[in-house]
Amino acid sequence: MGNCGSPIETKEGWLLLTHAVGPFRKYSLSAILLDLNDPFKNYRKVLKSPLIEPLENEREGYVPNVVYSCGSIVIMMN
Repeated sequence: MGNCGSPIETKEGWLLLTHAVGPFRKYSLSAILLDLNDPFKNYRKVLKSPLIEPLENEREGYVPNVVYSCGSIVIMMN
């Protein structure tokens, strides 16, 4: 498992997007919510299933079985 960029500060904690590889070298993206005051020790929430993983027709090609996070943005809603 590795990170996909800098953590994003939220009211609930630090949102960290992650990537991992599973069986058959199938990559996926997920997220972890870390404690705002002690992010190195306390996980608040971990997703039980991936946010994004390649579809069956995306599992072939130059770099097969991979999804990428090339950045994130925060959209402030009123």
